[in-house]
Amino acid sequence: LDEKGQPMAGIGKKLIGNRKKPVQPRAKATVEAILEATAQLLERDDGATTNHIAARAGVSIGTLYQYFPNRSSILLAIAERESERVGEALRTAVSEVDPHDPEAAMRATVRTVLTAFGNRQALRRQILLNLLPTEARDIDVVVVDRLAEDIRAILSQKDPTGVWLLDEVAV
Repeated sequence: LDEKGQPMAGIGKKLIGNRKKPVQPRAKATVEAILEATAQLLERDDGATTNHIAARAGVSIGTLYQYFPNRSSILLAIAERESERVGEALRTAVSEVDPHDPEAAMRATVRTVLTAFGNRQALRRQILLNLLPTEARDIDVVVVDRLAEDIRAILSQKDPTGVWLLDEVAV
């Protein structure tokens, strides 16, 4: 800490998370290209260094570092993106079943969670293997907790007649 009790430059800063949030469509496309390039490299086990990721995404290493401080932050962003997709898929799956049939809702929920990564099981495995030894020991817990909260919220919102209020669930 410096004389004012603040962390000194570069010390105690998190190395995970985005640096700059994309606002414009082109910037969002750039971030998506970085995430997809990372996913492709991880699926092939092709050594997903930041240099390889930037080359695969068709961006400079400087552009990559504008949005992500390191490789772990890219992996975390992929995990968060997949978590959001699962939450949306859960809401959709449950909305398509009879609101008076909790067994059908539970089957839809389990089926959605089991197929969450679709054909990208290798990607999921690589993200977990790459993140678990470092910052992400707690990330898996956070993702599972968030998923459990999503399921709990979806299945608990009913009107007085027992019909699910899916439009009112804020997950």
